[in-house]
Amino acid sequence: MNLIMFCYNFMRTKNILGFNKMLETIKNWQPDYSKIVCALKNGFVKVIYRQNEPRYFLQIYPMSFFKAV
Repeated sequence: MNLIMFCYNFMRTKNILGFNKMLETIKNWQPDYSKIVCALKNGFVKVIYRQNEPRYFLQIYPMSFFKAV
């Protein structure tokens, strides 16, 4: 599925920009890694703080199985 979408987007871009303009744009493209680094840091912080959350045997209603009927 990814290959099909890649080919579709490639051909669409080629038809809109033209092959030479698309090739020039690809050669001059510089990735912005600052967003990726920020997302990774955020993910690691969430994992670290998630370890300190209280854990219950039954996540939905903690200690509800001890209630008298």
